[in-house]
Amino acid sequence: MNPGIYENISNEDYHGGEGISKSGLDLIAKSPAHYKAVIDGITVREPTKAQSLGTAFHELLLEPDLFWSKHVEPLKRDDYPDAKQSADLVEMINELNKTRLPKLILTGSKDELVGRIITEIHGNDTTDLETFQGMKGADLKTVIMEANESRQGLLKTSGSTEDLAKTLRENGAEFKLWSEIKEEYVTANEGKTILEEEMFYQLINMRDAVYAHPSANKLLTKVPGKAEVSAYWQDPETGELCRVRPDWWREDGYIVDLKTTTDASPEGFAKSVANWRYHVQAPYYMEGMTYAAMQAEIEISPIKGFVFLAVEKDACVVNGESKGVGVYILDEDAIQQGRNEFRNNLNTYVRCSNENKWPGYSSKVEKLSLPKWAVKSDAE
Repeated sequence: MNPGIYENISNEDYHGGEGISKSGLDLIAKSPAHYKAVIDGITVREPTKAQSLGTAFHELLLEPDLFWSKHVEPLKRDDYPDAKQSADLVEMINELNKTRLPKLILTGSKDELVGRIITEIHGNDTTDLETFQGMKGADLKTVIMEANESRQGLLKTSGSTEDLAKTLRENGAEFKLWSEIKEEYVTANEGKTILEEEMFYQLINMRDAVYAHPSANKLLTKVPGKAEVSAYWQDPETGELCRVRPDWWREDGYIVDLKTTTDASPEGFAKSVANWRYHVQAPYYMEGMTYAAMQAEIEISPIKGFVFLAVEKDACVVNGESKGVGVYILDEDAIQQGRNEFRNNLNTYVRCSNENKWPGYSSKVEKLSLPKWAVKSDAE
């Protein structure tokens, strides 16, 4: 891949393509063996539920046309109040059975058959009681069978939803099953992902919270920008091909990175910065965009800064105020530490490549101490 800034590289092609990305640096920092295992396809990294949510939110917020070309809203049950489910069908059959006479059974003693004829067929009229008592059992059954010919019988209220629906439709009922509506919706939106209702409202709430946050809103709307461009450059110190993919690159030179998180407070997000090495990402992206433009001889506004837009997974708007959204930049000490770390990671990568050795953790038996936060004093 030649150095430059590209707009039409898909997310899949970018992540499967050439060059060392920030996620690659993270793997090298863990151990070169971790990086090599992923590159060689030994370790396959499947997206987690949290990552899938983050990807969907990125698209909804920054590339809504792309998002809606791939997703559709969930069906809302309340929009189809007349759609029937199994319990509704049972209730409908019970109502229908109130208008039908049950078939009379043919089993039982002679006295039971006579009693059934008198009560069910003759409406408790005992005028012909002696006549029926003098008849044989087979003749009594014939009387009942002849009566049954004019009795519709009760419809079954057990069985699958499909069986119940078939029974009702055979008896003139007109209705639509909720399952049929869902099947039609799937067919009509073939090739798209139908969002689960919970995830859909979660995404919408998160998006609305961003636009309700004054600084976040300005960050994304005040100056035009481009989503998900891919930048490639040759690292001037190692000669290695490197790559970055900013979430939002503003025309005025600011890079905006969208992060979904469980805690977007200053204290909480500072922990995320350290845990996920976001302080490495910021200088890597800023230098990367600068070198990519310089080496491809592309004129761009000087890269001025890297801004984190942190959004909690339950962010929403409360009484017109944004809840769960924070906008942050790193101080120069953090940026410099990140610069030192990615430089060390790149040097490690070059050394491992040259020697074709990709070590994992220490091969020796190591003595461990408790981390500082777990150490308790004698007084405790």
